[in-house]
Amino acid sequence: MLSRFLTETKRVLKLSDRRSNLLVWLLAGIFLELFIETMGRGSLLKALAFIGRKPAIFAFNVMIILCVLSLAFLFRKRLFAFAAVGIIWLGIGITNGVLLRFRTTPFTAQDLMLIKYACSLAYDYLGVWGIALLVLGIAAAVIGLIFIFVRAPRVQGNIRYLKTAGFIALIFFVTLVFNEIATFAGMLPTSYGNIGEAYQEYGVPYCFVNTLLNTGIKQPQDYDETLVDDNVIQEVIKDQEEETDTREPETTGESENSHSGEQQQGASSNDSPDESENMPNIIVVQLESFFDVTQVKGLELTEDPIPFFRSLCEKYSSGYLSMPSVGAGTANSEFEVLTGMNIDPFGPGEYPYKTILQDTACESAAYNLASLGYSTYAVHNNEGTFYDRNKIFPKLGFSCFVPVEYMYDLTYTETGWAEDKCLTQYITTIMESEENPAFIYTISVQGHGAYPYETLVEDPEIDILAMENMEMYEPYLYYIHQLHEMDMFLEGLVDALTASGEECVLVLFGDHLPALELTEDMLESGDLYLTNYVVWDNLGLEKKDRDLEAYQLMASVCDKLGFHKGILCRYHQMYLNGDIEEDMYIEKLNALEYDMLYGDQLVYGGVKPYEEQDMDLGLYPISISEITYKNGYLYVAGENFNEFSKILVDDDQIETIFISKHLLVASMSSTPEEISVSVAQVGRDHVILDMTPVRDYIYLKRPDVPNAGTYE
Repeated sequence: MLSRFLTETKRVLKLSDRRSNLLVWLLAGIFLELFIETMGRGSLLKALAFIGRKPAIFAFNVMIILCVLSLAFLFRKRLFAFAAVGIIWLGIGITNGVLLRFRTTPFTAQDLMLIKYACSLAYDYLGVWGIALLVLGIAAAVIGLIFIFVRAPRVQGNIRYLKTAGFIALIFFVTLVFNEIATFAGMLPTSYGNIGEAYQEYGVPYCFVNTLLNTGIKQPQDYDETLVDDNVIQEVIKDQEEETDTREPETTGESENSHSGEQQQGASSNDSPDESENMPNIIVVQLESFFDVTQVKGLELTEDPIPFFRSLCEKYSSGYLSMPSVGAGTANSEFEVLTGMNIDPFGPGEYPYKTILQDTACESAAYNLASLGYSTYAVHNNEGTFYDRNKIFPKLGFSCFVPVEYMYDLTYTETGWAEDKCLTQYITTIMESEENPAFIYTISVQGHGAYPYETLVEDPEIDILAMENMEMYEPYLYYIHQLHEMDMFLEGLVDALTASGEECVLVLFGDHLPALELTEDMLESGDLYLTNYVVWDNLGLEKKDRDLEAYQLMASVCDKLGFHKGILCRYHQMYLNGDIEEDMYIEKLNALEYDMLYGDQLVYGGVKPYEEQDMDLGLYPISISEITYKNGYLYVAGENFNEFSKILVDDDQIETIFISKHLLVASMSSTPEEISVSVAQVGRDHVILDMTPVRDYIYLKRPDVPNAGTYE
C-alpha cells in the first residue's frame, strides 16, 4: 500500500506538473492545521466551529504552516522534505493534545527547554502503556521517514533555486504582512495573559510560533525617561537610599500564640540581627496544587479535607492569591512570589528560570531580607535540578538549598512523590542551628499530579458523596486524600513552630490549581487563577484579609513587619497602601522589570547590586572516612549518605547500594591497584548536584586476609 502511495505521489510531484506540487502543498497545510486544532480542542467538531467562527485566523495559521512546508521545494527529495516538516507539525499537535489532558497550559516552545524534566515525569503521567505508545509512535515516524527517504522520487531536471527562493520569500512576506495588518486591526494580540485561551482564540501554530520567537520583556517606549522623571519611582529609589528605616509591625497586642507581650520596635535597615528586635523567622511554604476544593460546584464530601488551613484563615490574614498559571507552571508562580515581578510582560509561556535567570542575578525577597541580616534557605522535597533550581537559587540570593537529594527517611505517596511532612524537620533544624533570623522558602510536592484514574486510595478517610462528573471520581479522591495529608502537615508545622519558642511568620499558599479538568464555571470564584493564602504568626500581627497578586505577596508580608527593602517590594507596598494610581501601576511595574533585567539598571544607579551567591547544598556535610575492598565489593564508610548517594570511581558513577547513612557498597569486577573515589549526590535525572572532594586511595595488599585491602 505504501509503495502504491509513493508511486502515485511520484506521478503527482513531477517537476513538470507544478500545479500538482502546489496543490499537495496547499492541501497538506490545510490538513495539518485542521489536525492540530482538532487535537488542541479535543474534537473535530470544535475545530470546525473554530474555522466557522474565525476563518481569517484559521487561514493565517494555515499560512504559517505553509511557510515552513514551502522550504521542501528546495529539496530534490521533495516528498521526504514534506513528510519531515509535516511530522514536526503533527508532533506539535499531538503533544499539545496530550499535555492538555493533564494541565490547562498548552504546549509552548518553552516546554522544549524542559524536556529532561518531562522525561523524568513521563511514567507518572503516561504510565507503561502510554510510554509504550509514545515509543511506538516515534519508532513508526522514524521508520516511515527512512522508508520515504529511500523510496521517494527525486525531482528530475534542474531546480530553479533562485525562482523557488523568491516564491518562498513571497510566502513569508505575505504571512508577515497579514500578521502586521491583523495586529493593527486588533484581530491578533501582541501579548496575552491567558495562554490557554489564546491558543483557543488564535490557533495553535500562531501561538506556538509566538512562544518560540517572543521571549523576554520588550523595551517600553521612553522607559528611561519614565524611570528618571517619575516622582513615584524616584520616591521608591530614595527610600532605598535612606540609612534608617523604622519598622513597626502591625500588631494588636498579644495574640493567643504569642510568647511575648511586648511590642517589638524597628531598627535600622542595616542593623545586624542582635541589634534589631523585630526580626522574626519568615517561613514561606509554597504548596503544590493546593486550593480549597470545596469551591468546586456540585462537589459534596463526607468532611472538610482542610479544616486546619480553614481555621487559620479565620484567625489570620488571608485571601485569594492570583497566580500566573493553572495546572502546571510552578516555577512561574515561584518566580512572581520571590521576585515581586509580574510574569505577563515576558514572552507567552516563558519561564524566566530557563531564560534570563540562567545568566542574571535578580532582586528577590531573599536578597532583600539578607540585607537586613537574615540567613536565606530554600527547601524542596523534589529534585534540585527541576526547573534548574540548583542553578537559579544562587541568583535569587539563597545561601543554602536543601533539595530531596539531601533529605533522609522520606515517605512517598502512591504515585511516587515525597510526602510533605518531612519538611517540618528541615525548617525547625534550620531555625535551631541559625543564630541569625532565617528566611526559609519551602516548596512542597505532595499534591503534584498526575491524579490517577485507577483506585489507589482504599477505605478513604474522606469520601465523595456527589459530583457532576463521576468519571473524575478517582482522580478527585486521590487529590483530596493528598490535600488532607497536606493539611495535617501544616498543623504539625504550626505546632512545631509554636513549640520552638521563636518568633515566626508563616506564609502558606497554593502555587496553582490542580490539573483536574477544571473550568471557570465549575468554581465558586469563577477564576481558574485563584488559589488561597494565609499568613500565620505568633507576633500578634493585625488580621487584614485581602486578595493579592502573587507578585505582591512578599511585599505585603514585609509591610506587616515594617520591612521596605527592595525597589519592587517598596513599589508594591506603596500601591497596596494607595500611594500609586491603579491605571499606571502595571505600566510602571513593566518598566521597572525591563530596567532591572534587560535595561541599564537606572534604578540601581547603573550598577546592578546583586551577585550570584556561593550556595551550599544540604544541611549535613557528606564525607568519606574509610574505604575498604573485599571479595569483589567496595565499601565506602562516611557520614550523611542517603539513597541519592552514588560512588564515583575514577569519575565514573558505579552501581551503588545504599546501606545506611554511614555505608555505601558497590560491586567491582576486578581487584583495584590504584583508584580515585568520591561520593556524589545524584538525582533521578542522573545529574550530579555535588560531590565529596576526590581522594586518591592506593590499594594495600594484606597477605593475612585473602582478597582484602584498605584504602588510606
